[in-house]
Amino acid sequence: MGKESKRFLWSLLGILLLFFTVQNFGAVQMGFGMLLELILPLVYGCVIAFVLNLIVRQLERFLTFGPFRKRTFRRIVSILLSLVLVVGIAAVLVAGLVPEIRDSGAMLVERLPGYIRKLVDFCVLRLGLPESWFSDLERLDVGQVIQQMFQNGLIQQLLQSGGNLVGGAVSTMLDFLLGLCFSFYLLMQKESLIDGLKRLSRAYLKPETHRRLLYIGKTMNEIYGSFISGQCLDALILGAMVTVALALFRIPYALLIGIVIAFTALVPVVGAFLGGAVGVFLLMMVSLRQAVLFLVIFLVLQQVDNRLVYPHVVGSAVGLPAIWIFAAIIVGGNFGGIFGMILAIPLFALVYTLVAQDLKKREAAKQEEI
Repeated sequence: MGKESKRFLWSLLGILLLFFTVQNFGAVQMGFGMLLELILPLVYGCVIAFVLNLIVRQLERFLTFGPFRKRTFRRIVSILLSLVLVVGIAAVLVAGLVPEIRDSGAMLVERLPGYIRKLVDFCVLRLGLPESWFSDLERLDVGQVIQQMFQNGLIQQLLQSGGNLVGGAVSTMLDFLLGLCFSFYLLMQKESLIDGLKRLSRAYLKPETHRRLLYIGKTMNEIYGSFISGQCLDALILGAMVTVALALFRIPYALLIGIVIAFTALVPVVGAFLGGAVGVFLLMMVSLRQAVLFLVIFLVLQQVDNRLVYPHVVGSAVGLPAIWIFAAIIVGGNFGGIFGMILAIPLFALVYTLVAQDLKKREAAKQEEI
């Protein structure tokens, strides 16, 4: 069979497969969902192993003395230290944040009537609005509202929904723990696994296809590693800028808010706004004026980060122009939410790199023909 016939058959098969997928999209989506649930711990394990490997490699380069000269011992210690580092940072963040949010929530309920009174006075005295417009707002009783929510069964429904969420969270946690165990074995045997995959590729694929896959895998590893490093660096820069700015303006919780924003900023571009919302909530319990001042400072620094820091730090790390970074965020967010945003940028960078290299080869070939 000639090359043209094979190409025609593969094209026909692709068209039929696409037609079947469109006609049975619901069933295909359900099938992929069931498959994803089955392999989700393995997916978690691969993601955890990839992220931890960035730290493990640095630790292994440093731990080259004494008993660490033994490769197996050095690898185990490096993996455990990387886990301790990541879990420790998350634990410190949660331990510092949860009590503050709890206390701020209690203060909000206590101070809410005073805030409502100030808001009504501002609207009536400064803006000249009729006071009758706010009569229902002034009579608002938070305790009575909560009691009515109990009587109407809303709280029970929320608790029931919360129970479902808790069940889902427990299932996710179990998958995550299984993935964590799987990631340990991946990191311990990563060299042998890579060698095995290379042997399979070399044995079952054509030499040209084998070399192409090796190049794509190497490029993907470099781009995703650079993206994670760049994203972490950008988050640290934004958190440091917020902490310093709040300290200069003598706004409370400067360090805590800076850490929260740095942590949430790991989600590309939009994640920092969640940390900013937490900061506004904490400061509202102290002073509305300071909360508004923080919001202004945060929005200014966020614009500086989005327009100057992020495109250069993350964009240069993955080799992707700023316009494609924002396109990747929009497309990834629409398809996969936060997880889609995180994956879309390095995926766009990979496609961009491969297409750019192929374009250069084709242009060079045409120049030679001329």
